[in-house]
Amino acid sequence: MEPRDPLRADNPSKWVRQFSQWAFSILIPLVAAILLFVVIRAKLHGEQLPSFVISIEAVGFAAVIVTGTLFLVRALREHRQSEQRYRQMAANIQEVFWMMDADSKRALEVNEAYETITGRSRESLMENPTSYEEVIHPEDRAHVLGKLDEATRTGKFDERFRITLPDRSIRWVRVHGFPVRNAAGKIWRLVGTAQDITEQRKRKIKSQETW
Repeated sequence: MEPRDPLRADNPSKWVRQFSQWAFSILIPLVAAILLFVVIRAKLHGEQLPSFVISIEAVGFAAVIVTGTLFLVRALREHRQSEQRYRQMAANIQEVFWMMDADSKRALEVNEAYETITGRSRESLMENPTSYEEVIHPEDRAHVLGKLDEATRTGKFDERFRITLPDRSIRWVRVHGFPVRNAAGKIWRLVGTAQDITEQRKRKIKSQETW
């Protein structure tokens, strides 16, 4: 059996269609630019151009405007669809997904699971992007924030610690962090997940006690 090439397009017609659209978007502006150059050159030399050349130029510019508008509308629609899919996924996953600015350590984004795990609204974190520090148990806070500061330089964060809920109950979480680097290679942002491991920890302690 011939091995399947992972780089081969699953749908050749789709690839051809995308290539045609790309070529079309390049060809029309190129033709319009050439015709514009011909018109300007003729005007500078006082030459009279045939009316059909002017008509072609007008059609070319109209086509450029229409094509550009269509591509812009399509790009915006695909962006909205992609963002909607992300929102739907993030809203239905039990793990917290978060994004943080590496320099200021201010939260930039978090999904709805933050409310389920911490008992605090997502909006409260967006309004006060460092309020996550208050969620960390006081006895764990200095250690966790120290590791977070270290992660802004190393890009590595993997900690288990306690958090306190508004009703003063305590949960255990495991938080993973990963670096996002800019073009210069500097850590620009930290992104990661937070998972409630309270039940896992209770089972582990219970099994140890039975031994």
